[in-house]
Amino acid sequence: MSAPKTSWADDVDELAAEPVSDYIDENGIRVTIEYAMNDEGKKVKITRKIKRTLQKSIVEHTVAERKKWAKFGKERGNKEGPDRATTTVGENVVLKLSAGNKSAEIEPSAEQHIKTELAKAGAGKVVCRLCKGDHFTAKCPYKDSLAGLETADIPTTDDFVPAADVPAAASSGGKYVPPSMRAGARGPGESMNRVGGPGSREDLPTLRVTNISEETQENDLRELFGAFGRVARVYVGRDRETGIGKGFAFVSFEDRAIAQRAMEKLNGKGYDNLILSVQWSHQKGDDHRFLVYQTCTVLYPTLLDDQQYQWESERAICTMRSLVTKLVSMWKLPNDSAVHTVRGATVTIHHARTPQKFNDSTKIQMQPVAYIVSEELVRVSSLLPSNRNRSLLVHSLVSAFGIQSLALPDGQKCIKFLRPRRATSKELLAYHTRDYLDFALNPSNDYEDLSQVAEFGLQDDCPPFKGMQEYIPLVAGATLTAVDAFKENICEVAVCWDGGRHHAQKSHASGFCYVADCILAILALRRLPPSPSSGPPRRSRVMYLDLDLHFSDAVSHAFHNPSVSAMSQVLTLSIHHAAPGFFPVSPLSSLPNPEDALFDPFTLSLPLQKGASCQTFARVWPVIERIKDTFQPDFIVVQCGVDGLAGDPMATWNWSIGGPGSLGWCIDRIVHSWSGKKLLLGGGGYSSPNAARAWAFLTSVAVGDLAIGTSIS
Repeated sequence: MSAPKTSWADDVDELAAEPVSDYIDENGIRVTIEYAMNDEGKKVKITRKIKRTLQKSIVEHTVAERKKWAKFGKERGNKEGPDRATTTVGENVVLKLSAGNKSAEIEPSAEQHIKTELAKAGAGKVVCRLCKGDHFTAKCPYKDSLAGLETADIPTTDDFVPAADVPAAASSGGKYVPPSMRAGARGPGESMNRVGGPGSREDLPTLRVTNISEETQENDLRELFGAFGRVARVYVGRDRETGIGKGFAFVSFEDRAIAQRAMEKLNGKGYDNLILSVQWSHQKGDDHRFLVYQTCTVLYPTLLDDQQYQWESERAICTMRSLVTKLVSMWKLPNDSAVHTVRGATVTIHHARTPQKFNDSTKIQMQPVAYIVSEELVRVSSLLPSNRNRSLLVHSLVSAFGIQSLALPDGQKCIKFLRPRRATSKELLAYHTRDYLDFALNPSNDYEDLSQVAEFGLQDDCPPFKGMQEYIPLVAGATLTAVDAFKENICEVAVCWDGGRHHAQKSHASGFCYVADCILAILALRRLPPSPSSGPPRRSRVMYLDLDLHFSDAVSHAFHNPSVSAMSQVLTLSIHHAAPGFFPVSPLSSLPNPEDALFDPFTLSLPLQKGASCQTFARVWPVIERIKDTFQPDFIVVQCGVDGLAGDPMATWNWSIGGPGSLGWCIDRIVHSWSGKKLLLGGGGYSSPNAARAWAFLTSVAVGDLAIGTSIS
């Protein structure tokens, strides 16, 4: 005998009897387990996991204060903020006010609007075919009584006739007359929208905003620029297929004065971990070549060779060449010891060894290259807001090409991996202030005190981030680990791609840089003994060469001493781009002038214009070689920023990593032809794949193996 079938009600009761499990696991995730019947009539288990994340946002003080007001009425005594059970919190609604108060104006009717548009287009006035009134025939009040009285003396079946004061074009047979041939038209090709006329988009003052992130939306820019005045239009350039932003936008204002003020305030300002570039947008037809150049810098960051830019850079190079001639006479003396006068001060300068000469076939004996890396360093450096995951990509690519497995002729490995140590408080205090370190390294700091956050520069381009307390001592320690390798004679060349932070100031962060590892390394190198072949006893000399697109303001200012009266231990030379408003703005970023009261012969700058290429650096290099030969450094610190390479979002220089005058060409000469110990550091570079390709190639250059080539991808 078969068992009786259960009814659907029994099934419901059975499911209802199943307990619903609801608990919070050890990770703080709420887990809810329940049972239900699927479409096939089978009982299934449904598990829901909910993770709550606390998000903090910065709002106006008045808004924050209003949220803490005591509730009243039926909500009296409840906790602060909206009750999620009874209140739905939606997105902010932006109220867009009109340009003027139009409530007092009479709204024109649809018919009147059409008449006005026809008059503007030069089509003439509206004439009724029945009563000859100034209205449409379909709305004639006499159409019922005059409908059959239409005569042949009406010249056209159209509702409009040419204006009396303007001769009309021929229009026989009731044919349609295009706007370009109507009376008052400006000629063929004219648009009915009157492009270029008053009130058109071409008339609006428009700013071109570059170096914005891919995630930037129109509303983000409208909110940013709307603080200065009414924004008429915002356009963000996007890829047609993927919809990802291309890094540029156009913002139009109704008032040119407001646009000018916005450009002055926002050009060079940090926004979304990038530095904005805000300039006037040229109108179509004004300067076709300028538009082509601007398009190439954003869409295809391989710049056009412009004679004006090349001439400006060449002029700077010639000026620096003349200045170096004066510096040589100031630094180098024919005798081992002689008296020389520098700006009225009589000093004694000791002449050291004669610089060693190299030709293209001469190479310094290769030794293992110290490569600073560890899993902890890669993890922490990859958290940097301006270069997320760049460190991971760089070291992964170096490992993928097997550079670490290459061997020297004597059988030992080309690369010796060194695990970085953490910098001690004493080492960090050698340059940074205690107040800045106490604030930045405090693990319990919630960074809600906006006055202190601004004081220590932890905002805009240098926001606090998770792992910052580990990042600062570890990156500084990584660069100092390379100095330790020199001290113990482990290597002649050391590489630390996670270092090279040349904008961090003594008492605050700046320009994506939280710790001044370059300065800490130079201070440590000064204390090391000089090379045994340096001639008469003297202190060590350190040459700092910065190849980043941006001026090394922190390093140059740290060792700048206009009252120098003897041979300095440190010489800084920065080759960078300089333009009005381009970060960082510093009086030391321009060409040095010996007549200037702030002139220091050991703090040198060579600013280059847009479009600087390998050809430009090939012209610059003899000047650098002469400075090096005259100063005769024992240690060379090279900041190898790659934000000047073609393909970087900065899109300013047209430099490459291969060929004569390239970045690889320069590093090859420094590593294999210059005497002294060399420290190669990272720096800027805001396209992580671009930076990984460049630094992987430079690593192969440092170990003397060019097998991977310059076309790695």
